[in-house]
Amino acid sequence: MLLTGIELSFRPSNAKAFMWPFLFQKELIWTEGSISDYQYNKLPRIDYSVYNVLKNINKMNEATEVSGYTGDIYKAAGIFIKSFKLFHLSMQVGDIPFSEAIQGESGIYQPKYDSQKAY
Repeated sequence: MLLTGIELSFRPSNAKAFMWPFLFQKELIWTEGSISDYQYNKLPRIDYSVYNVLKNINKMNEATEVSGYTGDIYKAAGIFIKSFKLFHLSMQVGDIPFSEAIQGESGIYQPKYDSQKAY
């Protein structure tokens, strides 16, 4: 069930959310119903709820090890989802905790912010 919850975090909050990036670039006009705020680049607020999803990825990996499952599908899904979510958060806000993120149980309560620079 953890993977199902993690996968549902990709679900857009609006049925037409898939259009938003194109509305920002003015490549698409949304003419159905009322005028959308997104046509005028009213950007939504950014939050850090992605870290809640990442906690579930760690729990999913732990549960997989405890159960004795020997496949890599859950680990691969976790790596992809973590990379995808943190990439988009980094694109929205800049430098974010990545390498030390979600390690509160290990005693890291103030993770360092990693640079966006590619080495």
